[in-house]
Amino acid sequence: MPLDRNLSRWLNGLGGLTAVGIVGAMGFLAWKQSQSSEPLPKSPRLENLRSLKTKAAQALARKDVAGAEKYYLQAIAASPRDVMTHKTLGDLYLQDGKRKDAWRQYQALEAALGDGRLDNGSRVWLADLEWEFGNPKKAEELCRKQITDDWVKPVPTGAALVSRAHVFITETGGEMVLPERLGHLRRAVAVWPKSVDGHVSLAHLLWDTGEKSEALRELASAQKQLRPDDAAGAVYLAFMMARTGKRDESGRLADRAVKAGAANDPRIASGLAHVFATLGQNDRALAMIGNAIHKAKSPDADLLCNFAGVYARLGRRSEALALLDQADKIALGGAKARIFDMRKELTSALKG
Repeated sequence: MPLDRNLSRWLNGLGGLTAVGIVGAMGFLAWKQSQSSEPLPKSPRLENLRSLKTKAAQALARKDVAGAEKYYLQAIAASPRDVMTHKTLGDLYLQDGKRKDAWRQYQALEAALGDGRLDNGSRVWLADLEWEFGNPKKAEELCRKQITDDWVKPVPTGAALVSRAHVFITETGGEMVLPERLGHLRRAVAVWPKSVDGHVSLAHLLWDTGEKSEALRELASAQKQLRPDDAAGAVYLAFMMARTGKRDESGRLADRAVKAGAANDPRIASGLAHVFATLGQNDRALAMIGNAIHKAKSPDADLLCNFAGVYARLGRRSEALALLDQADKIALGGAKARIFDMRKELTSALKG
């Protein structure tokens, strides 16, 4: 069902979503850098570098990928330690499907930065590419470094490859190519077997593709790793237990999520409310979603869609549509498409 698919997208992103720069954004940053009002020192080398970056950004604006690549390569030849040029070209190669070239470019970025000072997004990409083309041991080291510097607070929930899989799912609107997605998640749990998010994400995919015995084994592994304070992990596990018909176990995990403080985070609370609704515990679902809405001081469009999904699950379609209207006023990009799909489904149900 579409509403369940929307919840799945939220759950896939719950445990480690990272923003990875796309070519357009990096091109814009390069252009902004070249157009800075702050005067650069007047030297032939810097003037040449600035000119090449400007030409590359202009080529990107024209969607001339080959031209942009040419100018970025010239810029790197002129200034081999210019970090932004390495990163921008690496992103460009990824968007153009040149993964091996992207791998080499991210290695060059790492060398230019030195001391392991890669940003989170670049480290995730390099780990993924090292698995494919380079040294698996280095990929593992990068993943463990990512765990140390994880952007998920207060407790990291998984390895960088779990995050990479989530990013890929998000970038493709939830429709990641199956073998590639399975590969990312299998690598993730191999590198970081303590990742509840990784095991449950893999179980989710395996269940949907008919590999039910293996999916149940992954869920059992996730349960063994679940910490008492991991509210998000308990919610995701509860959701999957309900999907696999283990309703009693789902209910126990939902109660565990409550004890772990799920109600304190509106995003986690909205997922837990959906679990309660799925289990037919409508009063608890209403109380949980009401509390989540009260706690969310400035909810973004995606969170408002999560709230709407719970009300839709409970059959309160008018309230769900009102939340979608609120979300539509602030939505950008993919959130707009999600709102359109949810509104279409709800409106059809009302007419029916």
